[in-house]
Amino acid sequence: MHYDSTTNLVHLGPGQTWHKVYSKLSSLPVTVLGGRVGYVGVGGFTLGGGLSYLANMYGVAADSIVDAQVVLAGGGIVNAKDDEELLFALKGAGHAFGGTPFSPFAGFF
Repeated sequence: MHYDSTTNLVHLGPGQTWHKVYSKLSSLPVTVLGGRVGYVGVGGFTLGGGLSYLANMYGVAADSIVDAQVVLAGGGIVNAKDDEELLFALKGAGHAFGGTPFSPFAGFF
């Protein structure tokens, strides 16, 4: 996981839990729309919508997905930002469209 201050994106890899993400972000001036319980996984929480403590201000966690690599059923790997409909579909029902080792999330101050 790393934070890019020039683009204000937090890049998360597969297998992350919110406890790990929050621990790493605690020393930075940014946060993400993440889970309310630390042991919940980033991928499932976000692809299922994701209500965070900041949802009233910024929307659900799925809204902060900027891109994701998606492994399609046929074995191909695509970037969701290159396919507007796929990126839209990932935001709330992404687990139905392919495997997703996560990538960038929008950061919030």
